[in-house]
Amino acid sequence: MTAAEADPDDGELELVGRIRVASNATFLARIGAVEVVYKPVAGERPLWDFPDGTLAHREVAAHLVSEALGWGVVPRTWLRDGPMGPGMVQLWQERDPAQDAVDVVRTREVPKDGWRAVVEGSDERGRPVTLVHEDSAALRRMAVFDVVVNNADRKGGHVLPMPDGHRHGVDHGVTFHVEPKLRTVLWGWVGEDLHADELAGVERVRAALAGDLGARLSGLLTAHELVALAARCERLLREPRFPEPEGDMPAVPWPLF
Repeated sequence: MTAAEADPDDGELELVGRIRVASNATFLARIGAVEVVYKPVAGERPLWDFPDGTLAHREVAAHLVSEALGWGVVPRTWLRDGPMGPGMVQLWQERDPAQDAVDVVRTREVPKDGWRAVVEGSDERGRPVTLVHEDSAALRRMAVFDVVVNNADRKGGHVLPMPDGHRHGVDHGVTFHVEPKLRTVLWGWVGEDLHADELAGVERVRAALAGDLGARLSGLLTAHELVALAARCERLLREPRFPEPEGDMPAVPWPLF
């Protein structure tokens, strides 16, 4: 069985090991021969600004929006039961260790071409460093996706560079808040106009919210969150540019990776 052929409800979910760098209970697991990430609802840590027990649902909602955009940002994600109860399951993606789509480099070594600088700081020895990300179509689309879903935690480690040049985004439990929450390392295009294909993706989401996408999201998000999602799409189409940071939250997540 291949990852593409895996049935969401077919076979026992077997734990392989725990992914300890995650803030919530996160496990590497298998369904038959297919490796997946499993995040049980019971292992979610309470957050002050998101309702308890909703992170898995938000991860699935993020995948549905990704599919509506048509860009394959989020790997296949679904809800199902497991050894620790119901939770989110996502197809495991093996990133290319030879690539870094987001990095921190010495400020004097920031590449002149193909990269965008985000923020400057200093390392543990006081030397100037800069957070940078690649200037690619794949990462631009991820940044647009993050605006649409109001992603409050786009860390560098949540960008998975694949060997074929595709970039997957993972860890979308803190998304779809009704208030501005966008925190990301992908601020390199602030104020720049969206491309035609990016606007077309946002339009696909807006149109789909009136049909099947809206119906499926209604079982995962609140009515107020759906209204806010539609409003973000409308705003991007009305003001077709990458927005600036807003709200009281820091513009970048911490830690950055």
